[in-house]
Amino acid sequence: MAEKININGLDYKAERLLGTGGHSRTRLVSRNGNFFALKEFETAEDARRDAADYRRLKEIRVLTPELIEDDSKNARLLKEYIEGETVAELIARKALQEEYLAQLAYMLDVTKEAGLNLNYAPENFAVQRGILYCVDYETRPYTEEESFEKEGLALWSRP
Repeated sequence: MAEKININGLDYKAERLLGTGGHSRTRLVSRNGNFFALKEFETAEDARRDAADYRRLKEIRVLTPELIEDDSKNARLLKEYIEGETVAELIARKALQEEYLAQLAYMLDVTKEAGLNLNYAPENFAVQRGILYCVDYETRPYTEEESFEKEGLALWSRP
């Protein structure tokens, strides 16, 4: 029997693990035939920080999954599920298209202008219907040392 997860009074069914990060894991969950990404953190503070980062990204118009339910008190965020390949999968298949790089360039411009860096790991970006999304809300203050050119380019260039 599938695990049931209650989020803010609504029951969701755990489907599978999508990925893990330094302080969290993300699972695919469903409710009434709809799929969502449930990010579970080690602490409520980590969840609150991620929710604040989401609001910052939305403010500067970075395409990122919608935050459906903020359950920070239980160290969880329920997000829109972006159904599509990650940039890591596209790189592995040698299928990363120029149009995705143009969309990334826009994200890099607006985040730098806002004084922010993203987590540039290719697993943190996904393409759905030809549109590139930053699926990880995490941001850090902008520094040249952590910029895409210094940190992300090598990750996006590997075969």
